[in-house]
Amino acid sequence: MQKLLIIFLLTPLAIAAEQVELWSCQGTAAGGLLWTENKWEASEFGTRIYRIELKELTAVISENNDPALLIMNCQSKSWSWSCSNDAASLELNKNSTSAVLTRFFGGIYQDSNSNQKDSIYVEALQCGKF
Repeated sequence: MQKLLIIFLLTPLAIAAEQVELWSCQGTAAGGLLWTENKWEASEFGTRIYRIELKELTAVISENNDPALLIMNCQSKSWSWSCSNDAASLELNKNSTSAVLTRFFGGIYQDSNSNQKDSIYVEALQCGKF
């Protein structure tokens, strides 16, 4: 009887765990626009390592296992996730394990005359599920 109770109690945890997909993505190339001396200039950017958690049509993205950097709403297909928020977007092809992360908030910064703007960039990623 105790074994049956333990199995019954652990079953919801196993089902819930299956609904979360964890991905590790390594940037392979990055480029975009950098705000310098009151104008946008093309620039290359360093690549990063991201941890992406996909759950219930939400993507939580963090760098190097730090706290969440971005939280996005997603649309899911059997082979891909398309996610976005007001500052960025993510396209993840689960079949090819490739992704693209675009950060665009710098281009829509509220004060267009500000000397401080966040960069606009796109980063190609190669991912693996874990």
